[in-house]
Amino acid sequence: MNKNKRHWFLQGTIGILLTGAGVSMLIEAGFYKHSDPGMIQWVLAGTISLIVFMAGLVLMIDSIRYRE
Repeated sequence: MNKNKRHWFLQGTIGILLTGAGVSMLIEAGFYKHSDPGMIQWVLAGTISLIVFMAGLVLMIDSIRYRE
């Protein structure tokens, strides 16, 4: 496997995993909101989950440029 294909595979795989993790974390933050915590706690959980989700999307989309 050449260097570009390996880079595409690894970055794409990490991107897909982060995207899925971000969605799962976002759903969990929604459930957390309804368990009556303080506002800052569920807002922080939701913000972190969105950051993870968006990082996954960026990595996944960016990996396309390494595909041959």
